[in-house]
Amino acid sequence: MPEETVQKRFTGGSQALRMSPRQGTKRLQDKFPARRTEPQQRAPELQIFSQTLNTYRRETLRQARKWESCANRLSTTYEQLQFLHECRKNRILPPCVRYRPPVNNPQARDTARQNGLRMIQVMITDAHSRLHKYRQEIARQKSLISKTTNQEWTRTTEQAVTIGQNRTTHRKKTALKEKTAKLTHKEEDTTTHTWVRNLSHRQLTDTERTILAKGLNYNHRDAKTADFLAALEYTLRNNGLTEKTQQTVRQSIVPLITRKRQTHNLNTKEREALKSLRNDKNIIILTTDKGRMTVILDKAEKMQKAQQLLADTNTYQKKEFDPTPQLPNRINNTLRNLQKNGQITRSDLQRMEPESNNTPRSYGLPKVHKPDITLRPIVSLPGTPSHKLAKELQQKLKHLISGSRQSIQSTQEFLDIIRNIHIDKEETMISFDVMALFTSIDTTLAKETIANLLDRHNRQQDVEPINKDGILKLQDLCLTTHFTFNTQIYKQINGTPMGSPISGLIAEAVMQRLEQTVLPQIQAKLWVRYVDDTVAIIKNTEIENTHQIINATLTGIRFTREEEKDNQLPFLDVMVQRTPNGEFTTKVYSKATHTDQVLNYESNHPNTHKRSCIRTLFKRAATHCSTPELPKEEEEPTYTKYSSKTYTLAISSTNA
Repeated sequence: MPEETVQKRFTGGSQALRMSPRQGTKRLQDKFPARRTEPQQRAPELQIFSQTLNTYRRETLRQARKWESCANRLSTTYEQLQFLHECRKNRILPPCVRYRPPVNNPQARDTARQNGLRMIQVMITDAHSRLHKYRQEIARQKSLISKTTNQEWTRTTEQAVTIGQNRTTHRKKTALKEKTAKLTHKEEDTTTHTWVRNLSHRQLTDTERTILAKGLNYNHRDAKTADFLAALEYTLRNNGLTEKTQQTVRQSIVPLITRKRQTHNLNTKEREALKSLRNDKNIIILTTDKGRMTVILDKAEKMQKAQQLLADTNTYQKKEFDPTPQLPNRINNTLRNLQKNGQITRSDLQRMEPESNNTPRSYGLPKVHKPDITLRPIVSLPGTPSHKLAKELQQKLKHLISGSRQSIQSTQEFLDIIRNIHIDKEETMISFDVMALFTSIDTTLAKETIANLLDRHNRQQDVEPINKDGILKLQDLCLTTHFTFNTQIYKQINGTPMGSPISGLIAEAVMQRLEQTVLPQIQAKLWVRYVDDTVAIIKNTEIENTHQIINATLTGIRFTREEEKDNQLPFLDVMVQRTPNGEFTTKVYSKATHTDQVLNYESNHPNTHKRSCIRTLFKRAATHCSTPELPKEEEEPTYTKYSSKTYTLAISSTNA
């Protein structure tokens, strides 16, 4: 480098070091000129304060500023008071009164919440006190200014203070409105429309749609104390506990329940919306037949659909009178005769004897996946004469249908089977589904099937025989179904009632009887069934023949079929896909009617239930997916769908 250049740089550096701070700042300003903007014009109403300083002494200006400051504080305090009243009304806690309790249990969380609500009341009282103080201070400063200035000057100062006060009020109100929205307003979820389907003429408000989207399993309050104590007393008396043990349990639980405050997790608007929906007698709110969607139907339309269903004279028959009140006597007489003959024990009689003579009622669940949205009829038996009998009979006979190689009880059994199967190119996957299985089983077919099972059981040498005649008599009492709908009595003359504990046992027995006849006639590499859904692997040339054989085996039992598409076939909650080498890969499958709704996070359920929901989802992803990449694909949407608290279906997945 030339010596002159070095000397020049050295000299320049020395000069820079010898500069004063003011000279350095001036040089920087000359080198980097600032972008100057025109001075903002002072608001006209604020000019009065500068004029006050010029016209009167500084003490008068201080009094005017004190007046302005108290007026602005009065506005902000008043808006804060309105915000606190809104929080107390809707029972929501702003962040300033929240704290995490040191003990993580429902009692601690409830105590923390109640303390927060009490603190809101303290803040409201304090706000009223401050408002009173600010009003007094404003009046005092106004009086002092009026003594040192003229009336016109005081009026002008008051106008300037009012303009600034209005600006402060608007700014504070906007900020608190946004804060209230964050605390109370639920952000609109894109899946809400799939959770609520309004088929009625009622126009739902946003709050009504929000409360319905929580699901019909949403628990918004604790059970009434009287109901809880009645359930507790029933449990104690029916579990064989000694009187001393019962008294000990009562002394431990009853004081805690009576002291506990009732939990309400709905705000005022949601409670009003729920009350409005409940009082509307023109609509009916139901859950769907498949999935967890909430459906709102016009009552008249629902009645019309139900009447069309009950108009089937091959299945239902109108009755002029209700024979249900005589049913308990028939059941008791039959049970006593069986006990007298030694066919049942005294304890069996006590478990089967009816406790009431209530008539079963029928209701229908809408099938929203069907084009015309028909109803699935269900007969509700709990609390009726034959419910305990059917429940006990199912427990006594369930071992007769155990051990079937084709019937599975869970998805895991199906996965264990399918992963050991190899499929050839000339074979295909196909699923069969029975059309209305429960109502398709003829009463005669049900009796013959159970009788055959009892005969086969009694022929075995190493088991205790079962009295066939007594069981069939009890079965007749269970299958004699009368129910009421819209004050009209009906009798189900064909099929087994959906809703009876014994109907599932009869359906399984009939399907096993069909399989014993069909399977020797067809060439199926795989035949696996869950209730009435069957998946099979058969040759391509045998599809039509197999379908005809299973449809012609038992009278009234008809199957629909679904063949694989794009080498894929859904079964239960699994999507089965065949690979080119003849093996299978599996992953989680959700039907089109599935809404991804399990349990709302804000529901009044134990946290263990909420965590269990999330654990189940991740466990299902791990067990149903056959390759390491598939669980990650399933877990990613699970995090996004289930971890937010707005419409979250269970507790945060990251804490599971």
